[in-house]
Amino acid sequence: MALKITKREADYIKIVYEKSLEEQHRVTSGLIAKEVGVRTPTVIEVLWKLKKRKLISVGKAGEITLTKRGLKLAAMLIRKHRILETYFVK
Repeated sequence: MALKITKREADYIKIVYEKSLEEQHRVTSGLIAKEVGVRTPTVIEVLWKLKKRKLISVGKAGEITLTKRGLKLAAMLIRKHRILETYFVK
């Protein structure tokens, strides 16, 4: 997947992925803002870009989910992170 994304966009994708795996966690812009320590309008700006690129979808109640494309990207980002983590720990 030759998709160029910023570090911030990658961080948000990973947060949506990880939080959506946790039971009873509805992922919202407020939750992401709390996780990264920024204000909600800042998060909304980045989420708008991710939605425009068809990486996320936003439900009527404001819940954020990854699209198929977003899920593939999240899996790739997490895999790269784990490979680097393993490399540097050894």
